[in-house]
This record gives sequence, structure tokens and C-alpha cells, in this order.
Amino acid sequence: MLGVGFDLGVAHHGGYAEYARVPADWLVKLPQGMTLWDAMAFGTAGFTAGIAIARMEHNGLKPANGPVIVNGATGGVGSIALAALAKSGYHVVALTGKPGEADWLKRWARRK
Repeated sequence: MLGVGFDLGVAHHGGYAEYARVPADWLVKLPQGMTLWDAMAFGTAGFTAGIAIARMEHNGLKPANGPVIVNGATGGVGSIALAALAKSGYHVVALTGKPGEADWLKRWARRK
């Protein structure tokens, strides 16, 4: 199980503890194939993007199915999802309300 968010280490003690007692609903199951180290290296935004991608793939998403749109592509979750999907062979379409970020998004979408 993984405890992410809920102001752990900020408003609640235990952010750096090896063990912490927290309410059960603050915990989420670690996605299959992801280590605790991976989850913390990605942080909350990366973990959220990873869960979303894992859920979509569980529901049948495959690179062969066609383009995948990432809304909020310049934000934390969106930018990590954009990079992860592109690296995994998906044709990624980035959606943002920030026209000045178009070149940056196009560079990420081309990385594989």
C-alpha cells in the first residue's frame, strides 16, 4: 500500500518515517509492476499519471488504437503522462490553453 498526499509530512507527522499510522482511506494499492521506489521517484503527479495510464491500458488502450489526447499537457500530471505515453509508443495529442507552450509540447510528443 502507498500513502500519497493528505499533507503527510506537512500538516501530519510521518512524511519521512519508515512506518506511519494513517487512516486506511489515505492508502492506495500500488499498481502492478511499480515499485515503491518508482512511485516516490515519480512523486504524486507521476503516480497519478501512472495510475491513469495503467487504468486506461487495463480498459483496452493500446498504441494501435490511434491517437491519445492528454488534456492539461503542460501541468505536472499531464506532462508526465505525455512523456510516458510517447515513450511507450503512443501517438500523443497534447491539449493546452497555453499557445506559448506549443513548441515545448511538440518536442515531448516526438520523443520515444
